[in-house]
Amino acid sequence: MRILIIAPYFAPNPEVASVRMVSLSSQLVSDGHSVTVLCLSRKGLLRENTPEELTASVPDGVRTIRFDLDYSTAPLVADYLNGKRFARALSSLVDPANYDVVLNTCGPYYPLEAASIIGRWGIPYVLDFRDLGAINYRPAIVSGSGAGAAKAALKRLYGKLIKRRERRAVSLADRVICISGIDLEAMERAYGLGSKASVATNGFDEARLVSIRPSGDKPFDLTAAVFGKFMYYDKDKAAAILEAICEIRARGVDAGLAHIGKKYDWIDGVMKSKGIDSACYLNLGLMEYQAGMARLGDADFFVVEDTSPDDVGTKIYDYIFWNKPVVAVVPPEGPLAKLLSGFANGFVCTTSDEVRAAVERIAAERLDCLDPNLDRDRFSRRHQNKLIEGILEDAVKEARQR
Repeated sequence: MRILIIAPYFAPNPEVASVRMVSLSSQLVSDGHSVTVLCLSRKGLLRENTPEELTASVPDGVRTIRFDLDYSTAPLVADYLNGKRFARALSSLVDPANYDVVLNTCGPYYPLEAASIIGRWGIPYVLDFRDLGAINYRPAIVSGSGAGAAKAALKRLYGKLIKRRERRAVSLADRVICISGIDLEAMERAYGLGSKASVATNGFDEARLVSIRPSGDKPFDLTAAVFGKFMYYDKDKAAAILEAICEIRARGVDAGLAHIGKKYDWIDGVMKSKGIDSACYLNLGLMEYQAGMARLGDADFFVVEDTSPDDVGTKIYDYIFWNKPVVAVVPPEGPLAKLLSGFANGFVCTTSDEVRAAVERIAAERLDCLDPNLDRDRFSRRHQNKLIEGILEDAVKEARQR
């Protein structure tokens, strides 16, 4: 197959948004397919990253088409405006005659604005929702939490606007891929996907971890670690983790959290406002996947904070790869809580006291695995990439039969 992947975030960006398509594109090329990725230019990536953070490599054999936009940062409506600009630019970037199928990964979601253009190309169009989009619209994250009737009305209007855009894109797609069964059910309720829907979860990227070993640079005697976003989804949940570690540290234990990922500007302020010892937190910065996984392997256990009632997330699979205890401050009835509860040493917490009790148990009982009977391979990206490959092949086959 000749595959065009639309993925604005792609290597050299090393963050979660690019990892799924970097892994997939690499495996597709290895399986003999021709893969081109339409992605942001270095200039575009530098709007959100420093040069030092852009560490990921484009897989061998993967061709890229780089684009840039007159990028809007307007509060609330930037995604919509950027979608209009992307749609206007698409025809000058891509010759559809060169491809058998288009795979558009979301998010970011602004490329959905081009769905009607892609629909006219006459080639299969597959949508991959690595997160729920418009139907999981969270305006507090999108635009801040301000008050006022006018702003609230604008948020509601914008929510309807992006849902209408997403509905149109889904209706034009030949296939829709969701990241979990729960997401698929939500999309089905919203859009009536029917037989076009499939699930392909995330996973750890075993192809890049064949010879991975812990780095040997353990920052604390009792090291917790997080790989990816921290104190992004819920400041109070993240603070509860640090408060628990801080209390243990105050008892004379050299305990701390190593954060592999972007340090947000507000982290120091939150720690100061809650009286958390800054020695409890060490930021290691953004790292390329393999380097980050090596540092992750040094930890004694892992932590997670999230607010989503719908998603499992991405990094949990990297934690499963290392098979070490996980302490999660997440919605107790959500899919991530249910997944972790199935492991012997997966701890689901809602308060700093519960986090502290979990950490104390890990230390006292010297718990060193997530589960002694873990079937690690079922959580790998390789299996999920093969599912996506099959979905693309089926879409192409059906298009040729029409």
